[in-house]
Amino acid sequence: MFNPRQQDVIASLHAGLAAALEQQQLDPAFLGVARAFQGLDVPVDRLHAPLSRLSGLRHPEYGAILFRWERREGVDVELVPHGDVSQLTDLKALAEAMREMGSPYHVLVEGRDRIRHRLAEIEPELSVLQVFKADGFTDYLAFVLPMPTGDRQLMSIATRAPGGFEPDIEDVVTAMRPLIAMVISGVLLSSVARSVARVYVGSRAGNRVLAGEIVRGHQTEIDAGVMFCDMRGFTALSERLGTAEIISVMNAIFERVGTAVAPRGGEILKFIGDAMLIIFPREGDDAPVARAMVEAAREALDAVDLYAEESALPVALGFGLHIGDVHYGNIGTRKRLDFTVMGPTVNLASRLESQCKNLGAKLVASARVAQSTGGLVDLGQVRLKGVSAPVGVFGMPA
Repeated sequence: MFNPRQQDVIASLHAGLAAALEQQQLDPAFLGVARAFQGLDVPVDRLHAPLSRLSGLRHPEYGAILFRWERREGVDVELVPHGDVSQLTDLKALAEAMREMGSPYHVLVEGRDRIRHRLAEIEPELSVLQVFKADGFTDYLAFVLPMPTGDRQLMSIATRAPGGFEPDIEDVVTAMRPLIAMVISGVLLSSVARSVARVYVGSRAGNRVLAGEIVRGHQTEIDAGVMFCDMRGFTALSERLGTAEIISVMNAIFERVGTAVAPRGGEILKFIGDAMLIIFPREGDDAPVARAMVEAAREALDAVDLYAEESALPVALGFGLHIGDVHYGNIGTRKRLDFTVMGPTVNLASRLESQCKNLGAKLVASARVAQSTGGLVDLGQVRLKGVSAPVGVFGMPA
């Protein structure tokens, strides 16, 4: 049987993990760890944990996530983009970088299991610890959490209590480490899985996949605006710039389209070479979706034109827009699935985009889109591949 103190500790860790998974945030898990220490009468005033590649973080957007909790200030989470120290995989180089920053963590990276500094008794050499001492901290303990994945998660606790931690603090930490590691590992794996799903298949599709809509053939019919975007002159520019540089250019263009689309409710569902498939789920009448698509396309076109001028590169975009029913769900083989949209609406949006060059337009939209928004010019009727009758099209001249 657990005694009451042990029960409080386990309850704090469980509550923190449950809240973190429910809220899809890391904060509650680390707050649960802080409360668990407090349940053991450990006077923790500060808790810090740098999540990085060293601890098993494989995040598509961030190279490190720095969590800090202080009793006086609450929670602070710093998201560090990929690059600099966050991308160092050589432990010697990482330890040296931490030493240069004045961080005591460098000792743990070099292989030590824990390091303690009684700040009330010494004049610390490391600049970080000097700041802690000046801020009233009396004791500091950093240690390694042995993660179930085999990675090493760093964590530190500090106190302002007169006299510092009790003499048995290192024994307490030794007993706590496996439980803390399991909590952090669980929430970290969940967080990374959600981030990967969101980044690779989009927020809506990612949530559907994580909710269990992963059976091949499972589809939902929805009404949506479909935007198909393609880069003009891609083949010639690829030959001129080479693979490495053209990828950089594509990323710059895609970023500008994404910046215009996301605030208006659009979601990039797929990249197809130099093209993008974007959906705008429709609720109610066509007008809001039509306006959102046209406004997003205008903003993206202006941003790419500016990029072309600044980079002196002949880059341009073409857009095809349509609204209609689409099949939204899983297709593929038993071992490789894709979450996508299919149907005549998607095909028509793609065919409309292919007419941009023929019609001298930056954007070609269907009548259903044009009827629900202003500013588009009647471009007449065209014959589209796979469509039996001529189609009336509207657009934005180049």
